[in-house]
Amino acid sequence: MSDAAVVSMLACLFCAGRLLFRLGYARGAAARALGFGPTFHPGLAALVIAAVASLS
Repeated sequence: MSDAAVVSMLACLFCAGRLLFRLGYARGAAARALGFGPTFHPGLAALVIAAVASLS
């Protein structure tokens, strides 16, 4: 998988997570959690990928 495809996939997950977070915001923390996961994890994945790439 190319770098551009990975970045695009992570960006799409982030955007979908932000949308879900926004839609669930008024219903409380449990509803926001569905959007938090796809918002947080792509950023974490990108950091891990960058760290591994910088070490190799």
